[in-house]
Amino acid sequence: MRCLPICILTVLSLVIGCGEEEPAEPAGGVRIIELVVEPPPRLDLPVHLRGALHGRRVVILVGDFFYDPELYDVRRLFLEAGARVFLASDYIHVAGTGGSVPLLDLQLEELARRDDIDLLYLMQSKGMEGMANFPATGTVIGNVLDDGGYVGASGIGALALLQNGRAHGVRMAVFKGQRKRMRRGGAVIVEEDDVVLDGRIGTCEFWPQGPRLALALIENLAVES
Repeated sequence: MRCLPICILTVLSLVIGCGEEEPAEPAGGVRIIELVVEPPPRLDLPVHLRGALHGRRVVILVGDFFYDPELYDVRRLFLEAGARVFLASDYIHVAGTGGSVPLLDLQLEELARRDDIDLLYLMQSKGMEGMANFPATGTVIGNVLDDGGYVGASGIGALALLQNGRAHGVRMAVFKGQRKRMRRGGAVIVEEDDVVLDGRIGTCEFWPQGPRLALALIENLAVES
């Protein structure tokens, strides 16, 4: 995605067709109306990773007031890697800080009943403050990790890893405002890095590092595909 001046209104759309499987292929439309901040430079997926996640299922868990560029670029990278990407939330409708209105595929409670997710991405958003504490979120994280999948957390999404002791002993890049709480939960904070992947858990400090975290997760999951 090209970086656009803050003052310019843009309309970007991406639509995926529906498939025949149950549940249906992700609807996944993302319409960015306005970028209220300057997005980071576009991160391109290396050629050798294009299609590397074919057949893999990736879920992006997003709350209200997410950062539009993070959702757009993270989702783009997963799609270019060949994954089936689902957007999920505890909310019926969510909107980005710049006006994006994504089409949701799954509700959180429905997601908690699934055991076929290869990668879960917990996206930085205002709504994630609440969802990080929901038992269903902890259930989803446990299902993914216990089945050998990966979990990535951007910004405040890392708080969800405090459930069931999932953060204990894990090296993490965490936003400064959450570091004290994460340390109390046993996380090992790596202050010199803004993106860290430790085993099957990846974290980044805030939304601008989201695409780099997504790329690290793709690279590791691709090795197992």
